[in-house]
Amino acid sequence: MKLVNSRNVYSGKKFSVRVDTYESSGSEYRVEIIEHKGAVVILPITDEGKIVFVKQYRYPIRKELIELPAGTLSKGESPKVCS
Repeated sequence: MKLVNSRNVYSGKKFSVRVDTYESSGSEYRVEIIEHKGAVVILPITDEGKIVFVKQYRYPIRKELIELPAGTLSKGESPKVCS
């Protein structure tokens, strides 16, 4: 594979999107790549063996979802201390 072109098409607070064009076996391909800083999720289990979830309002679907607690990593942040 040979990279022909790479360009950033969107940069936001949480992620960016780039489009790479590469050549392989005489054909060119275009790939959209989402770049994210990373995230962590925890699986909280009580002493009784129950899993703890949280309710989160998610704007894109305009509803609350039941989810495991999670967080987005800051640059250089360890997953163990992610808030």
